[in-house]
Amino acid sequence: MRTDVDDRLRAEADRFRFRFSCPDCAHFDPQATMCGDGYPIEPHVSARQDLPMLRHLYFCKSFELV
Repeated sequence: MRTDVDDRLRAEADRFRFRFSCPDCAHFDPQATMCGDGYPIEPHVSARQDLPMLRHLYFCKSFELV
């Protein structure tokens, strides 16, 4: 799902410690650096650290918080 990133989202992500990138997901295999479900990680893996520069954020439909 694509979501527009604005200053409000950035502030709330910091304030509420919003977790949404691949390393936060139960399906992510850090040793293989890949999604256990086979989804591409490129749109998600570094989203948290790239948030200040992003215009859009892509949420994974299979995300499950660890």
